[in-house]
Amino acid sequence: MIALQWAHGHQWPLLSVNTCLHEMLHALLGDIFESRPKGITGNARELRIDAYATRMWLFGDVGFVRDEARAYVEKLRSA
Repeated sequence: MIALQWAHGHQWPLLSVNTCLHEMLHALLGDIFESRPKGITGNARELRIDAYATRMWLFGDVGFVRDEARAYVEKLRSA
């Protein structure tokens, strides 16, 4: 669940990206199926998602998300 009333749009690349997109990327990339690691590993996972969101925002590059979204939908269908 995402509290959209508290979500914000893009503010600074890699530091403050769109909250809704950030959480949707976690779902589409499969991060929601595993516990968030502690420490540097967990921070690296968050940075990875922010980097993808920034890539989409600045460069319009969505190809990688399209492929992951297809895989996610197939996973839901087979469940």
